[in-house]
Amino acid sequence: MRRVMTSLLVAGCISSSALAFQARSGGAAAGKACALLPRDLVMKILPDPRKKELEREKPEDDPFAEDLKAAGRPVKPGMSCMFGPVMLDLDGLAKPAEVREALRARTRPYEKFEPVADVGDAAFFRSNSAWASMYVWTGSHHFTVELGRGPTGDDTQGLKPNVIELATGIVARLR
Repeated sequence: MRRVMTSLLVAGCISSSALAFQARSGGAAAGKACALLPRDLVMKILPDPRKKELEREKPEDDPFAEDLKAAGRPVKPGMSCMFGPVMLDLDGLAKPAEVREALRARTRPYEKFEPVADVGDAAFFRSNSAWASMYVWTGSHHFTVELGRGPTGDDTQGLKPNVIELATGIVARLR
């Protein structure tokens, strides 16, 4: 009986510590990128012809962790997620304040990013031949979200509304 009571007491302490950490860090979703990319959100923002490719897909936690480790770069578990053609990197910038200022000033290498209103505290969009991407700041968090062009040859600039909707959904989950 004493062991059962001790086990329950220890489990309660660990649980309350974890809950307190989650509350300080912006909720249960903070720190787990894949929790911010639920299937319904990703399906909602995908162009119709591409929804079929997501039917059997599952989100992949930290898809590039092994490559980063091999390159000697630090990896924070749970901070990136790939779900089909969507990539999310949560709090991944080493110097987020400097990047934010460079994006605002549109200096190299950020001159092709354009500011986007009404997404978090600040957001910047860019497309290239392969990805439509956005940097977003909200509260104490920042993230990068990318939507790949896909096999249908989507115009990545045309994916801008999809990326904005995706980023807005992630912001709502972080708050």
